[in-house]
Amino acid sequence: MVYKKYGEVFKRIRKQQGFAISDFTSIGIPKSTLSDFECGKTMMSLEKVDSALQRMGSGLAQFDNYLNNYITADTVLLLEEAEEAYFKDDRKKLEELLTISEQQQYRVVYSAIKIILGRQEVQDISRTTTFLFDAQTWGHAELYIYYIIMDFLDNNEILKIYDNFKKNSNGICESRIFNREIVLALCRASNVLAYRGYKSDSLKIIKYMEKQKLTEDRMFLRMLLYGTKGVWIYHFLNKDEGREKIKFFLDIQKKLSPSEIYMYFNKRYQKYINII
Repeated sequence: MVYKKYGEVFKRIRKQQGFAISDFTSIGIPKSTLSDFECGKTMMSLEKVDSALQRMGSGLAQFDNYLNNYITADTVLLLEEAEEAYFKDDRKKLEELLTISEQQQYRVVYSAIKIILGRQEVQDISRTTTFLFDAQTWGHAELYIYYIIMDFLDNNEILKIYDNFKKNSNGICESRIFNREIVLALCRASNVLAYRGYKSDSLKIIKYMEKQKLTEDRMFLRMLLYGTKGVWIYHFLNKDEGREKIKFFLDIQKKLSPSEIYMYFNKRYQKYINII
């Protein structure tokens, strides 16, 4: 039916954001109405669709993007602020964002920020990993969350999410809009796996980034991949060579990046080569 795609996409967003079908009765949308819409049996009014999307922190513009295989939800703005606060180790700002996400019932974002703050519970890990396991389209939100929670994933989870990204990224690697978030997430995935001794898995992620030419148009991304190769070389080929590559990457960051960004990467990369 003509309605089927709209209902399927709405259902996908609802499940990824952790909402039950009953969560929309409070805004006047009965479960039966929403169920019929998601199954393609009928079309909801534009006003109801918009209200339901807003309930999840999204909107019609974002829904249209999702229909075209991309998502740019309002929640992404919170995640962008969370990433900046994370780099700066600004816990006060993270606490503010946690409160906002809880008040707005942005459940996945709320769990992701709790993880950053080190206050995660089992349900927070479960909610964010399920969100990424089930993601059928990838964009800023999915990539930010993958990046943020990486340290709390086991190796199989990192690789399962990586495989899901490759399967369902729907050509976003060809769009420069997403390159920064893709490279940040995949470089961290490779670094964490290399640090844990996963030689072939960490290397295949590096090779994937090279094949997709994700770093060619931005110096920061080229240097980030260079540092990631250094971590791999350090653990599996030659410690001195790997250390030199990492040092070069960090020296560039020290010269060109804000001090808090340099300090963030310095701390992480020193950890990857067992210095701290």
